[in-house]
Parts: sequence; structure tokens; C-alpha cells
Amino acid sequence: MLTRSVILPESKRLESLVVLLLIVFITGCKHSITSPEETGYAADFGSVWANYEKYYPLFSYKKVNWKESYTVYKDQFNINMDASARDNILSEMLSVLKDEHCYLLSPDGRVTHSYIKQVSANDNPVFLSRLISTTNWNQENSHWGWERNGKIGYMIFNDFFEQSIDTIAFSRAMDSLRETEGIIIDLRKHSGGNLLVCESLWNRFAGKETIVGYYLYRNGPSHDDFAPKEYVRAQPKGPWQYTKKVVVLIGKTCGSGGEIFAETFSHFDNAILVGETTRGSVVAPAEFKLPDNTVYSVPMAAYYNTNGLPLEGNGVEPDIKMNYYDPDHYNSADDLIYEYAVHYITGQKLAVKNFKADIVPHSKFYKQSGLPEVIEKAIRNF
Repeated sequence: MLTRSVILPESKRLESLVVLLLIVFITGCKHSITSPEETGYAADFGSVWANYEKYYPLFSYKKVNWKESYTVYKDQFNINMDASARDNILSEMLSVLKDEHCYLLSPDGRVTHSYIKQVSANDNPVFLSRLISTTNWNQENSHWGWERNGKIGYMIFNDFFEQSIDTIAFSRAMDSLRETEGIIIDLRKHSGGNLLVCESLWNRFAGKETIVGYYLYRNGPSHDDFAPKEYVRAQPKGPWQYTKKVVVLIGKTCGSGGEIFAETFSHFDNAILVGETTRGSVVAPAEFKLPDNTVYSVPMAAYYNTNGLPLEGNGVEPDIKMNYYDPDHYNSADDLIYEYAVHYITGQKLAVKNFKADIVPHSKFYKQSGLPEVIEKAIRNF
């Protein structure tokens, strides 16, 4: 599960969302899918389908014919099936979206994912295990840690949820790394988090106020009816800003809020991204309840880079593309992405000869709230 969000009882679904989103569907009754005659699992199907029809932001971009899905699946629900069978059919219907933020959660804790992208990691757990066993290592909690090793600072984050990151502890870590020549930020295992937490962290590295992206959410019955763009900014905040070299390590297992964080650093003149293109799993979900207390998610907002491309399905490209090992010069304790970051900051020679790293076209090396409440809560959980 990449993110969790606000839960709205199904009984108050229409009333709460219309008030909170300030969305008025003039033809709302006309577009209602669940008829008074529909009961049980057929009604559950109608509710799920209708909420996606009203709020999912990427139907057009993904070229999904959602009304066709209604026709295909509407007659597959009957009184003889159990909740597990219902959830499997709903999940199959949602799989057409290829969206990792679409899932169902049963009252007994059973999670049914509609889609999981199969990717391989590009970090070396042997190297990391050795690194965190050193006396310099500071493990703040299971979600993040850091160290100072001579001229280099290193931070690793697994997520950016509110309960994971103590901003006071982060500020202390920044003070300890203030005199380094550069900081490596490792997001290769990052699973998501709170956008407000992301902002509070990246603002410590922002040299100037910069628009770093925006998100869109639906505000009308058409799949292309969107509220005005909500711009996301990086701006200097905190007692001081770190404007020396920063290397952000990314890969295919970096998802959701970690991708937004990496995309933001691509706008900083002092930062580069190294590794592989990120997961491409970036939407903000809300959660709803069916009558039997099964929870289902509906992605509500899509995040876009400043070029107008959604990160969902595309991810964030590195400036320097490479894997953590070179098959011709492999040592199980090496992490060449980390080594390259050290080389970039200090100029230190690389241990591996014939080092392979590709400059990605169009990278910087070539260039040298008035929000509805449900959206506000959802976008905190990219």
C-alpha cells in the first residue's frame, strides 16, 4: 500500500463530497448508476463505479473507456457470491486503470490490489547494511536515518508520512551536516507520504521560491472538467538553507511522494538525480466505505511536472542513469550509485574502472488553500 487517506462513510458519500469538494453536478441524478432497485453487491458495484466516474482524474490521459467497464461488469454481481468474490471482480474492473493506488480493504484486513507494477530495486542491501552498522550512523526510526562521513552527508528516507518524520530531529540532522561539501539523499526505497512533510523538508534546500509542479482534481461531470491548477512551490524556509551539492538517488522502487520529492529537487541548481526512472505511481487517493465496512480507494488528484506531464505512469527521470552494480566489475558490497554520488561531490576517484553512467537527454547537464477539504486531505498523501 503506497498511501492511506481520509475515509468517508458510504451513507454520507454524496452529501459530504458535494459540500467538501464544492462540486455541483447539475445532472447528478441523471448520471447516478445505482438505481433504487439495486441492492447488495450490485449496489456496491454501482457505488464504486460511480465514484470513479465522478472523481478519477486520468481517464482521458490513460485513454480508458470507463462506461465500457460498466457494461462489462454490471451483470457479474449476484446474491450467491461472497465479499471476497465481489472484491476480486471490483479489482478486476479497476485494473484497467493500471493505478497502484486503487485497492480494497476488507474489515478483516484483507487487501485486494487492482494493480501492482513489477519492478526491481537498484540499491544494494548488503552495502546499506554495512553502512548503517558504522558508528557514524544515526537511525532516527524505521523510516529514516542519516550519517556524516567526513565531507559527505547521507540521508535515507523510506517514506514521508507525518508519523514517520520528526521535523525537529530532521533539523538537528541538517545542523550536523551543515559544514559538509554535499549531501546524498537516498529515495530508492521510498513508498510515499504526506505532501506537507515533503514541503517542510525540501524547503530547507530551496535557494529561491520556485514552482515545482501542480496537481489537478475533477470539479465537473466530464472526465476533463478540472478545477484550476493548484501549484506546488519550493521556497526557502527554516533557519538556514543547504545550497551546496545535493545528489538524490532514485530508482524503480521510488514511488508516490518520493517521486514528487525527487521531481522537486530537479528544479534546484545545486542538485542532480542519479539512478533509474522512478516507479510512476503518483496520485492522491481518498477512501470510502461500503455498507459492510469494506474500504475502497478513489484516486482524487494527479500530480504534474512543470512541463504538463503527469508523474503517474511516467515517473521522474534521473540526470545520470545507472544501476548499482557493473556486471563486469561487481562486488557484492558495492553500491555504484552511491559511489558515483560521492565522486560527484568530492571528485574522489571511482574504484571501478570503465564506469558506466549515461547522461539522460534533456537533463540539467544538457541545460546547465481554498481547497475542498477532501482534496486537501487527499493531496497530503501522495
